[in-house]
Amino acid sequence: MMAFGFMKKMFFADNIAPMVNEIFNFPIGYDSLVIITTTIAFGIQVYADFSGYSDIAIGAALILGFKIPLNFNKPFFATSPADFWRRWHISLSTWVRDYLFNEIIFRRLNSDLVYVFGLVVTFFLLGLWHGAGWNFIIFGLLHGTYVAFEFVIRRKIPFLANHKFFTTRAGTIFSILVTQYLVFLAFISFRITDLNHMFYVMEKYVILDFNISEAMIFFTSHKLPLALMLIFMILQFISYKKPNLLEKASKLSLKYWTVLLFTIVVSIVFFYSGTPADFIYFRF
Repeated sequence: MMAFGFMKKMFFADNIAPMVNEIFNFPIGYDSLVIITTTIAFGIQVYADFSGYSDIAIGAALILGFKIPLNFNKPFFATSPADFWRRWHISLSTWVRDYLFNEIIFRRLNSDLVYVFGLVVTFFLLGLWHGAGWNFIIFGLLHGTYVAFEFVIRRKIPFLANHKFFTTRAGTIFSILVTQYLVFLAFISFRITDLNHMFYVMEKYVILDFNISEAMIFFTSHKLPLALMLIFMILQFISYKKPNLLEKASKLSLKYWTVLLFTIVVSIVFFYSGTPADFIYFRF
């Protein structure tokens, strides 16, 4: 578990971060394709960083004899905003649900209108938990709006919510893509603190300009992080199709486990930049 955590952090997150910083520190002038690619890169970076930290903590606790539940459960395959928060930062989202939403709002005032209001307020406070900045407020309000809108659809338009299309493979893929599109849009506000820069990036993310001249230069000058993004996506898909992959890895014989561990260590050392980044969630 710890080995996979260090790989997520030092192999993926730390090598993708320089590209994200280069673009998002001053994004004005970049076209939509560059913005979208960088937004996806940041989503991968923050997941690899935070889930890597969680894996390291879980592994360290196991060594000491404590079992800590998983904090992430394949969030990039969530099929709705609510499903995303059942998979992302599970410790925080579960605590917020149990001790804020359920206790303060839902159980005392049970109506659809108050339920929606409670969702928005809960996510607003969740955004503030990350920091007292407008970007975190926007981050929370976006997610609150997503989940509230999903609730309204399920409550008021059950025919649409329960349509048989969403039980098919195409429907599942469609649901995943739409959910991740919205999630990555919210990630923009999580990463960029300057409001002018944030709104510029969001505009480019939503309204495509179909300009690829800068994108080609961008792709050729950032081969390593783009390759790591592709490898990460492939590994995520494999883990999604084979959900017990980590358990199988833990049961490998000593010979094969040594080879796997050696591969992870060599990958980290070979691509080590010499300037390790702090864990993103250490600032919260």
